[in-house]
Parts: sequence; structure tokens; C-alpha cells
Amino acid sequence: MKKFDVINYHMDQYKRLLEQEKAYRKWKEDNPSNNRYSYLKPIPTKAEMNRIRLTLQKLMLEIENEKIVF
Repeated sequence: MKKFDVINYHMDQYKRLLEQEKAYRKWKEDNPSNNRYSYLKPIPTKAEMNRIRLTLQKLMLEIENEKIVF
């Protein structure tokens, strides 16, 4: 059960980053003349997104492998 809690935590983090990215893109569309330094809210980096995505993938594969019994 603990791994599922960890997966849920990382899923929530990934959703939060996606929402931040979406908000930044909307702001960028509404303010094309401003540069990204004018945006005062956090902008997720690709490294953050990749790190969480890879962690989720690894955890899900571990759970899949545990459930397969021959």
C-alpha cells in the first residue's frame, strides 16, 4: 500500500507542474510582448517534469512486476 501512496504523491506533483505549465502558456499567449522573466509565478522545468515522469514509470513497473506471478 505504501507504493500506491508514493505514486499518488508523484501524480499530484506532476498534475501541479502541468497546471503551472498550462498557466504559463496561457499567460504567454495573453502577453506575447513580455519575456518570461516578467512572469512572477513558478515555471516548471523540463528536468522536473522528466524526473517525476521517470519516477512514476519506475514505480508502476515495480508494482506490475510484483503482481505477475507464474
